[in-house]
Amino acid sequence: MAKEPALGSPPIFIGDDVRYSPEELLLPKQYHKYVENIIIPNGLLMDRVEKMAYDIRRVYRNKELHCLCLLKGSRSFFSVLFQHLAKLSLYDEDATCAPFFEHYLRVSSSEGAASSQRLKVVSDDLRCLRDKDVLIVEDIIDTGLTLSELTKYLQQFGPRSLRIASLTLKRTPRSNGQAADFVGFSLPDKWVIGFSFDCDQMFRDMPHVCTLSDNGRRLLGLSP
Repeated sequence: MAKEPALGSPPIFIGDDVRYSPEELLLPKQYHKYVENIIIPNGLLMDRVEKMAYDIRRVYRNKELHCLCLLKGSRSFFSVLFQHLAKLSLYDEDATCAPFFEHYLRVSSSEGAASSQRLKVVSDDLRCLRDKDVLIVEDIIDTGLTLSELTKYLQQFGPRSLRIASLTLKRTPRSNGQAADFVGFSLPDKWVIGFSFDCDQMFRDMPHVCTLSDNGRRLLGLSP
């Protein structure tokens, strides 16, 4: 399977000391007790996703691109990204094909021996991916274990190319080194909530990406 060079721009580095108070930006009041700091304001999120769409369009322009959204986490990122991809196509008078085709996957995993992962994938028939350019759209790369197994799983369908677009990449010693071709932000090793990121199905309606406070962990019954 051919592998194209990574052409995405470098991620925006969010330092460990980057923080905005929940009082400085608009945040649902019911969530203030859970939030430590805002680390990616919504305006920066939107601008960065638009730039990612531009980079993706530059690589895949006039190619049959099949995008795989990993539910539920990637849905918010996926939606904004595709709005920008569609807009870029709208003003391209030399476009020859649709800007993308979308597919939705539910992926779960359990630990196996030697830190391997047993993967369960629920999706439509993916045999349509044969000889196509495929882009996995993910919200975050943390340990990278599940994503590594997913890329192996997808190769059985014979895509022409297989790449990854991730909104965020966490700087963590737990990482297996899994990378992405398009990355929005490099994050510190903290628990994040908001926008694409939930905890017990909460917080996806928050417009910003925030870190979860110690008090928030206690309220949610999580270990410190």
